[in-house]
This record gives sequence, C-alpha cells and structure tokens, in this order.
Amino acid sequence: MIEHYLSCEENGAEGAKRKAWFLNRECKYNILSIEHTMVPQAGSRSTPYASNYMKNELGYRITVDTLPTLFSTFIPTIIEA
Repeated sequence: MIEHYLSCEENGAEGAKRKAWFLNRECKYNILSIEHTMVPQAGSRSTPYASNYMKNELGYRITVDTLPTLFSTFIPTIIEA
C-alpha cells in the first residue's frame, strides 16, 4: 500500500531524510521517493472557515510502501519538483 508522509520546509532536506530514515528503520516501510514540492499547510484541511484552508507551502513529500514484499534500507535522494 502506497502512503505519503510530509516534512516541513523549516526542517530542511536533513529533516526529510531523518523522517524517511525513521519510517524505514522503525516502521519497516520501503521509501520510494522524497520530493521537495508544494504540500498542504498544517491544519489547512481542517475547516473551510480557516484562513489557510486549502493553501500550500514548500515542503517534502515522502512516498512509502507500507507493505513491501522485500524490505530495503535504501533511502533515495531528494527530487526537486
């Protein structure tokens, strides 16, 4: 099953790599890609009346396979989208 996790721009590329490492080692997920792209702002989907509803900001999207048939410890390089 493919899922996406987010890391904020504030933590930078190293923060995204740390989160990917955690997801790989602790959760046993295969990391498929790490993209530096526009991601939803924190809390932006909570209510249509919020000031940041449906707004995006720069961040990192980590795509993982949560049910890998073969586990790999490979962490890919960050893709600038």
